[in-house]
Amino acid sequence: MIVTVPERGTAEISPKEWAVLSADRRFWHLLEANVIQAEAGAGGRWKLKGTCYVGRALIGSVLLEIVEKFPKAFETLVGLGALKSPKTLRVPSPIAASTGSTAILVSLFIQAVRRYLSGAKRSEYRQVPDSGALIGGRLNIARTIRLRAKGASHQAAFERTTLSADIPFNRCVYAALREVERLGPIANISHIDIATARALRLALSECLPAVLAARPGELSMVAAHESNTDHGRSEINDVISLAGAVLDAAGFGGAGDWKRTVERAWFVNLESFFEEAIRRTVRNLLRGIAVVNSASSRPGIFRPSSRRYRANPDMVISNSQMETMALGDAKYKDFSDWPAQSDVYELLTHAAAYRTKKAFLFYPADVEFSVRSFGISATDCEVWAFGITFDRFSDDVRSALAVAGFATPE
Repeated sequence: MIVTVPERGTAEISPKEWAVLSADRRFWHLLEANVIQAEAGAGGRWKLKGTCYVGRALIGSVLLEIVEKFPKAFETLVGLGALKSPKTLRVPSPIAASTGSTAILVSLFIQAVRRYLSGAKRSEYRQVPDSGALIGGRLNIARTIRLRAKGASHQAAFERTTLSADIPFNRCVYAALREVERLGPIANISHIDIATARALRLALSECLPAVLAARPGELSMVAAHESNTDHGRSEINDVISLAGAVLDAAGFGGAGDWKRTVERAWFVNLESFFEEAIRRTVRNLLRGIAVVNSASSRPGIFRPSSRRYRANPDMVISNSQMETMALGDAKYKDFSDWPAQSDVYELLTHAAAYRTKKAFLFYPADVEFSVRSFGISATDCEVWAFGITFDRFSDDVRSALAVAGFATPE
């Protein structure tokens, strides 16, 4: 049985399907993690409600699939590099026929490894036993006496301190890099990514003995645990989340017949993906013209300033003197007419706190690029709302910036 629930939508299920789902404790794990919600309906029927997550899980004989509400959303957003750490739960998930997402995830993993190794590589100091004529560490009296007893009176034994990258975290990354080559023939992974994975393994080659000695599934469990921990830096969080996905080799394909299952289900928040994709695309289009970042200064919206209420837009556009030129919010919701009043009021509050004259809202659009111009507000800020299609994502963002008066290089 396949039960499909739309993201932020509702699906009614039969009493038989509810009996199968509710009898499995793993279904309740999904509810506790707010991946999905359930409510009783009339006549013994139940309704499942999707939240902000998309993914699949195998609950008994039921394949529960939470699908994206905008077609091509996942593949487009991930292809733009907008991958936030997914939620990982210890619930079986099927390996289904992929729509190409596995190759995209591998490509993103390669990029994440390069960022990780270039400035965030984790390592630790450890004591290594050594001996020689020159003492290069803490003297070990007992081993030195044994050396003398064997006739090596010119040598001393000591503990040498070295910096090693052979730690469980890096073993997961190294094992995932090895997995890329195995996945190559079956997931249409590019030859460039396979070759890059081989080259990147050299930076973590000291992990090889421990990886070869690891029990089946051991490193996947380590990666799952590490990916649920906030390590304080995006480079570290991203690389371990993607390493876990590659080790599971699950991808995010459709609900076709599965050949095997993995022990963890991965659920992604496309709302955060959409926000990140908008910010990255605007940053790329305005490179050399303006500075685009997420909110950092977060000015207060009341005087005297209160730490409780601060402006926090998704995107701030500044000039080279770091003066705010415009700001924007990304809203992953339907945009068929005019934006909700709450979205507009929130944007105007942010704009007033930043004292900017331009502000815009970005929404996904199903069919074509659309524009809603609000004019100039009572706070002297010009406001627009844009509908961005996933088929022409970058082109539509470029068109939106042009409407707002930002010239972008072709």
